[in-house]
Amino acid sequence: MSKNIYRVNKKSDLDEIMKNNFYKPVCIIFTSKTADTKLHSEICTTLVTVSKQLTYIMIVLIDFDDFIDNNNFFQDIKNNIPFFLAFFKGKNIVSEQDKENFIPLMVNHMDQIQSVYYNKLKQAFDQNNEQQNQKTQDNQANQSGQSGQSGQQTQSNQENQGNQSIHSNHNSDHINQQKLDNELDNDQKSESSKSSESSKSSESSESSESSESSESSESEKKKNKKKSKKSKDISEEINSVSSNGSSNSNDSDKINREKEKLKKIKELQKLKELLKN
Repeated sequence: MSKNIYRVNKKSDLDEIMKNNFYKPVCIIFTSKTADTKLHSEICTTLVTVSKQLTYIMIVLIDFDDFIDNNNFFQDIKNNIPFFLAFFKGKNIVSEQDKENFIPLMVNHMDQIQSVYYNKLKQAFDQNNEQQNQKTQDNQANQSGQSGQSGQQTQSNQENQGNQSIHSNHNSDHINQQKLDNELDNDQKSESSKSSESSKSSESSESSESSESSESSESEKKKNKKKSKKSKDISEEINSVSSNGSSNSNDSDKINREKEKLKKIKELQKLKELLKN
């Protein structure tokens, strides 16, 4: 048996069903087995079959033969069976009491009620899905916007870091250039100092050489003076010897010997000069 069809025999049970299904259509069918057994049987069979197809509505069957109504709430309906009532949100929406065409009219009313109710549910469901999709799209757009902003911020940070690195590279290049310039200046200074020192040393060496040359020239002068003095002495001796020879002309052999000695002395002097040179 389907879960959307009930048979009740108390007014309180009916009230509970309607309360629990306030937002669903509730169709109530009133019959009496003793009044018309065949119609009652056909209504019951039809309701069981319809309940399997019309699952969006609630179906309640009341048989007045065993229904307890202490307040006589349905007293007027009891005298006009079979009777059909439909409620939605506690309000009566359809009533039917045509005994001759009761079953087809009952089925038609229930089918229309479910169709209207189903369309409203579908419309509400589609609207809810549309709202959910719109919220999802808005959230995705917000997330994409935030990710785009974060990406732009990341790109900006990367660009700033790149600019800082370029600036630092320029600074380092500038510092390196300054270091290179300083090194070149130092090298130039050292080279200039070296050249000045070399010039000084060359000057000093030249001065020393000039002093040495002057000293050597002086020594040569002294030697020449000594040589001239010796030659003068020798010439004086020769003159004295010649004068002695002239005075002693008789001793020719002695004079010749003296001349030989002078020649030998001159030769020796020449040899000495050659050896010195």
